[in-house]
Amino acid sequence: VSAPTGSTVVNVNDEPVPPDLAGNLEVGSTLSVTVPTDEDGTEDVVFTYTWQRALAADAPEDDWTVIQGPGSDPLQDSAYLLVDGDLDGFIRVVIEYTDNQGQDERAVTQARGPVTAVP
Repeated sequence: VSAPTGSTVVNVNDEPVPPDLAGNLEVGSTLSVTVPTDEDGTEDVVFTYTWQRALAADAPEDDWTVIQGPGSDPLQDSAYLLVDGDLDGFIRVVIEYTDNQGQDERAVTQARGPVTAVP
């Protein structure tokens, strides 16, 4: 008779799938974003939204400027009103949270742009 051996189950982190930005890319319009999809679970998770702007969609990480957030109101921070300073820029959102498996996550939306003037 042999004694059962213990085994450790290790969580394999599932990377989040960033949501899409919704809204018109015109100064004066509001963009919005939902929450990422994460197989590790997002029930009762607090999301932090940081809106960023750059001059190109493929700009290096250091070239992205924070234009809103992170704030303390996830419902308000999930939307952004495009202003004159955003004209010709590209917009993205960085969403940070801890998933239901305890993993710190960072989901970055695909950049959209360029922002145009109202016709």
